[in-house]
Amino acid sequence: MKSIRDFGVVPANAPDVNKANLQTAMDWASPRGAALYVEPDAEPYRLTGGVVLRMNVSLIGAHGPVGRGTKHPTKSQPVGSVIATEDENEPLLIAEHATQVRGIQFWYPKQTLTDPGKVIPYPPTIQASRTNTAQGVTLSCLTFYGEYVAMDFNCSPTVICEQLVIEHCRGYPLSGEFVRIDHCYDVPRILHCHVNPANMRFFASGFSKKVIDAVVARGSFAYAIDHTGPSAFTSSAIATSTGTGRSRKGRSPPTPGRAWPTCTPSSSKARDTRRSRTSRRSAATTPR
Repeated sequence: MKSIRDFGVVPANAPDVNKANLQTAMDWASPRGAALYVEPDAEPYRLTGGVVLRMNVSLIGAHGPVGRGTKHPTKSQPVGSVIATEDENEPLLIAEHATQVRGIQFWYPKQTLTDPGKVIPYPPTIQASRTNTAQGVTLSCLTFYGEYVAMDFNCSPTVICEQLVIEHCRGYPLSGEFVRIDHCYDVPRILHCHVNPANMRFFASGFSKKVIDAVVARGSFAYAIDHTGPSAFTSSAIATSTGTGRSRKGRSPPTPGRAWPTCTPSSSKARDTRRSRTSRRSAATTPR
């Protein structure tokens, strides 16, 4: 494991400089199957979007999921393995095959906390590659502050994703969409995630009631899985003050001549043991 600092990614840099240097680190790590360490600091690593998490690379920080936020001793900001962005044009990270992101806090410092009319519709924080399949991707122990869409794996029939694991993540997406998955044909799993508007409480308070009401009014889903294979929600995922989970499968075959069994939408009662495990709406996603 090498520190991203070894490649010139430091808090003092401009965001575009850090992007270029982090991409150099990704390109170095890919053929080696190496891990890159986001070394903790009192200041965040500022980054513009479009960094490609190359095949075989792990991006690792110091944290478990931080449900109320870390806190700088004198500033209203998180500390530790923190990546901050203000990029409104590109996803922050674009994930390819056999990659991992773990233990990092993602912060959008310009996002509003109080005014729904000033919500910035940022691109997804982490997005599956649209040119190389994202198979065997693990996103674990991540915390999101001010995101619009946290994790976007809405792929296509020609560039799919498979064996996606999302676990122990915290956030409050202002689009109402925390995780969205499409065309994932082999066991997508969402485990022990939590969506809550007070996840920045320790350093920036929480979102106002007006902002929360605007998120709920969108009628979107915190967790959504479409066009999937033999599994969907496999463990608890909790949503507070946002939409419920949705899962549909059997809609499109992964290869010509091979079709997954059809089933009813997740809001209907499953008709056999296998479907009751893999296709039902997780009860924990119902808003409180």
